[in-house]
Amino acid sequence: MRLTRLFLRATLAAVCAVAAAAPAAALAAAEPGPVRTLGSGIAAIAPEAAGTVVAAGSSGDQMLLTRLATDGTPMQTIPAGSGRAAAVVEQANGAIVVAGDDGGAVVRAFTPDGLPDPGFGSGGTAQVPGMSIAAMAIGPGGTIVLAGSAPGSDGFPRVALARLLPSGAPDPSFAGGKVDIVAGAGRNAAATSVAVLPDGHVVFAGREAPGLQVTGAIVGRTTSDGTLDLGFAANGVHHYDAQGGARAVFSAVTIDPQGRIVAAGADLRAAGYMAVFTRLSVTGALDPGFGTGGVVRFPASRNYTGDDLAGPLGVIVAGGGEIVGAGAYQDSGQRSAALWTLTAAGHLDPSVGGGSGMVIMHPTTSDGTGWCAVAATPDGSLFTGGQNVSFSGAGSGTVGRFNGFGSLAPPYAGGSGPPYVPPVVRQPSRLAILRAHVVGRRLVVLASLNGRATGRVRGLFVSHGVTARFSVPARRLLHIRRVLSPRARRGGNGLLILRYAGDARVRADMVALHAGKVAPRLTAGSATIDQSGFLVMAGTTVRRARGRVSVRFTYKDTRGAEVPLIFRVLIRRGRWRVEVKLPSTAAAAGGDLVVTYAGDAHRRLGGQQLVRGVTTVAGVS
Repeated sequence: MRLTRLFLRATLAAVCAVAAAAPAAALAAAEPGPVRTLGSGIAAIAPEAAGTVVAAGSSGDQMLLTRLATDGTPMQTIPAGSGRAAAVVEQANGAIVVAGDDGGAVVRAFTPDGLPDPGFGSGGTAQVPGMSIAAMAIGPGGTIVLAGSAPGSDGFPRVALARLLPSGAPDPSFAGGKVDIVAGAGRNAAATSVAVLPDGHVVFAGREAPGLQVTGAIVGRTTSDGTLDLGFAANGVHHYDAQGGARAVFSAVTIDPQGRIVAAGADLRAAGYMAVFTRLSVTGALDPGFGTGGVVRFPASRNYTGDDLAGPLGVIVAGGGEIVGAGAYQDSGQRSAALWTLTAAGHLDPSVGGGSGMVIMHPTTSDGTGWCAVAATPDGSLFTGGQNVSFSGAGSGTVGRFNGFGSLAPPYAGGSGPPYVPPVVRQPSRLAILRAHVVGRRLVVLASLNGRATGRVRGLFVSHGVTARFSVPARRLLHIRRVLSPRARRGGNGLLILRYAGDARVRADMVALHAGKVAPRLTAGSATIDQSGFLVMAGTTVRRARGRVSVRFTYKDTRGAEVPLIFRVLIRRGRWRVEVKLPSTAAAAGGDLVVTYAGDAHRRLGGQQLVRGVTTVAGVS
């Protein structure tokens, strides 16, 4: 039930990169205001000494490079050529440098007035063969440090770094002028952000998956010549392992005024994504004065464990040590732009977001939005850049300006809704489709909803280019019968979506199933929890079934509240198997399982759900 795949056909992760920024000044509050819409997607923001900013990203198949005034008015669109920008920085002389992809890694430089720099590379462009660029920073003497990934000698992706001279030529004093493959950072790895220390040492952050199954987050440091700094952390790399889940990544890194390293990213756990912030000393040790042992985690999702990362994708440190992370918060099927605001000690700032320390901006005219980068201007304003994805899947870039820790600064060009602070959720809504078929002229659906739900359940059925919408009162058991047009019912299959938006106590819960004449013949064997706390279950579908089976395990915690855990496993040749480690409380309590296959309209397979109980532990079903 990958709703982000159904709605957000162009994902935010496809355009997001992290922009390095100078520390911000002290931050002040302001009333909420709107944002500026620009291009197809904004990947990076670079503040300029004059208080203006340069936004970089893409507009169709062209690189987007636009200079904005402090009120959001576009001052200059700089022709940047074809491709997609991933990072942008300003040199000390006011020159603008943008890096990205144009059939290969490229770096382009422009004079302060926006013209291609004839003294950089060839006509203002330098090629960097052999690597993919995700981030960029300026080093001592105006050198340009690039970070990303490149194939290692074993064929697996590795962290890759490169350094160019201000002229765009490879720096011979860094890895011999070649792309530096950082083998010590692990296999199947990539750098997603980079920062440079005053002495030329390079700090990178990203991810690694040496076992190809579990992805861990990393922060590493090289010396000024590109070799791993063995005096940093463990042999040059600090490893953060996924805590109870299968994915963790540091998407952003920066240096605070005391020289400490601050990294931010996401950690996928059984109950959903957590925003992760860590602070390291100059030696790579966890800072005990930050959070709990140098690490803090805060909610970044609710009822969501999908593939699209939820959490901060950019981070900056203000002059007083305060930290701002910018990214996305995922609430079931809805993706929203979000800010996490932390004190220097690593606690959410109670003066922001009505005491929550978070500011979430729900999309009002689209299906999903999120920030990709955050930067600070000399006057202390924060600028964010990201992407807004419409219901049709089209993307548009967004830039916002904030006065301080989370309030958009008015008057800013464009239009959007006010910041939103998520309510405390005590019990999620449990919307489930029990049966869905096209019978004759009618779509017939039987669904269930938890008893305390109020309001209405809205539905959407799409078949052969025809969309049928309907809504029914929220009840414990929903019997839905709707007459379809001849074209909509042709073939007897399509995409069915039920959406319950809830109220202040029951937040949105969404289910998507295909309704079709052909049953997928979903089966599930007995479910067991072994001595080690692993939930083990296997089953079958028809051989032509593709996609994933969703397994929802619900147990009661020590306070008696129901806690859902959602796992998704691939179907391979008609077979599926889930084997996951449960939290100790869940393993001891047992619970109920709901297995769902969302179907496939292209293969005329319907959706199906099965219910299984797991009431005992220690391998006894």
